[in-house]
Amino acid sequence: MFPPVFRNFPLPTILMHMVSYAHAGSTKLGGHMAGDAKAASGEPNLQLLSQLARGLVVTFAICAAVWVVLAATVGTFVIWRPLQVSGIPLDGLIAWCVFILASSCRLYMQAYATFLLGTGFVAQVRRLEAINWTIGGLVSAASLAVFPNFILAMALLQAPLFFNLVLLRRKAIVEGWQPASAEKARDLNLRKELLPRAVRGGFGAFMSYMVIYGSALMYAQVGEGEDVAAFAFALNIFGIVSQLTLAPMFGALPTLSRLLAQRNMAAQNALAQSAMFRGMIIYALAVPAVPVGIYVANLFLPVPLIFVDIKLWGLLAIANFLFRYGAMHLHYYTVTNDIRWHIVDGINATLFLSLLAAQGTMSIYAFPICQAIALVMFYVPYARRLTWLHFGFGLRRDLAYAAGPAVFVVLSLVLLELI
Repeated sequence: MFPPVFRNFPLPTILMHMVSYAHAGSTKLGGHMAGDAKAASGEPNLQLLSQLARGLVVTFAICAAVWVVLAATVGTFVIWRPLQVSGIPLDGLIAWCVFILASSCRLYMQAYATFLLGTGFVAQVRRLEAINWTIGGLVSAASLAVFPNFILAMALLQAPLFFNLVLLRRKAIVEGWQPASAEKARDLNLRKELLPRAVRGGFGAFMSYMVIYGSALMYAQVGEGEDVAAFAFALNIFGIVSQLTLAPMFGALPTLSRLLAQRNMAAQNALAQSAMFRGMIIYALAVPAVPVGIYVANLFLPVPLIFVDIKLWGLLAIANFLFRYGAMHLHYYTVTNDIRWHIVDGINATLFLSLLAAQGTMSIYAFPICQAIALVMFYVPYARRLTWLHFGFGLRRDLAYAAGPAVFVVLSLVLLELI
């Protein structure tokens, strides 16, 4: 939905919630937790949506400009040596320029995508994004097969996004996209509402990445090459599984924001529970499917894939189950636009690293065990407490959506180990 550089950064999510509030008729941008906040009317607040449209354009245009500067300077410096030893330095540099241009366009395009997501068109935006990448990948691969030119392949890979930009803009206009004048947009004071949340969320996202992928970097300092490769591969697979697990909750966020603005707590909690259940089902099915799929693939591959043993995969699965469970509640709470990621992920990372240091050894099994303990100590209970206190999302609901998938994951992993 969002480009890689922003996929886990909170800026698009925060803005999406603001659009959802305005679309529900709210007059507020900062969330609806205050006791004296009135329920939204249910009719779109056209003036606020117009101001937000201008704010979205300005915000993502600035993001695109910052990306171009950083990519052209720091990014070029980082890839310079690989370009020199690649054998095609000029082609590689031109392809890098094409990628910078396309990425900046994709960032700017998020103004329209965020507006549409906030107004409830989640499926349409995702569909366009999927079509964009599919067409680009197929055409790029075909060009390499017919005329192996790296620059052309990169250009064809990125070309469909310009059509995506046109389609998203046209759809946004149909749904009420009418940016206000710059003067009226300044009255909104979007920066005051947005910047503190973006900074807190960005720090939290960074700390979360450090916990998940920093494990592989730390183990790489002491582990054997094959073990490190298998561990890093497993972590990347769990990254994909995590995105799939959270997808139902991400898809429900715009509607949850509108229900919150309208103070319809019963429907809000029912939708959140349904989204969590679907996410946990995806997780429960994916965890045993991955090692089985790799085993089958290795029967046909000339060089088998290196993968972790079932015991380590099981420990990683338990740790990631706790992570996804807490993350679902944390993302649910963000519909209030009260960003707590810096607290949750910051303390979780501190606990995780402290536990690793305290146990003294650098066994590969220590990483998921320390992560699970750290999650149980703070991340999970804190995230769970937020939805319980503010939404009345009781613990009994967990039995309805989490208990079954958790038992299924454990039993399936035990069965795989016995086999």
